[in-house]
Amino acid sequence: MYRERCETIDDKFEKSGRFAKVELSRRASYRITDVCIKITMIQGEKQQTKSSRVLKSTTTAVYNEAVMFLFNTTKKEVDATKITISVHDMQRTCTGDDIIGCAYLGVLAQDKSEVEQWRSTTEHMGKEYKGTHNLKPPHQAPPVHVAETGENGEEGD
Repeated sequence: MYRERCETIDDKFEKSGRFAKVELSRRASYRITDVCIKITMIQGEKQQTKSSRVLKSTTTAVYNEAVMFLFNTTKKEVDATKITISVHDMQRTCTGDDIIGCAYLGVLAQDKSEVEQWRSTTEHMGKEYKGTHNLKPPHQAPPVHVAETGENGEEGD
């Protein structure tokens, strides 16, 4: 059985075939949320995104949904595949900071557990593998420095 589990100290994302479970911490920074899981796969120029349904007013979301992608299985294409699994708070979508955390597979894999699960999965296509991964903050753009101009149009800090 393929099983993937992502967690931070207090936040958990667990996926097993058609079953996924998200447990959010009881920390003050997390209130009752409307939770959704999005999985994005990029292979070459083709990007596919699938979403779960939104479970409203919960800190523990349990899904029983199948997610399927069509993809090339040549070694070159598989080696270039990028997968992002993200957990979203749909109450924050209008502010642009709705991502609670992410796990990555394929080229984007960062942790040893992500790299090992992707390697096992691609070396033995058709078999299902367990994995435990840390749920990480989403990739963000680096801070931008904006210089102020003085009265005469020269840059100043």
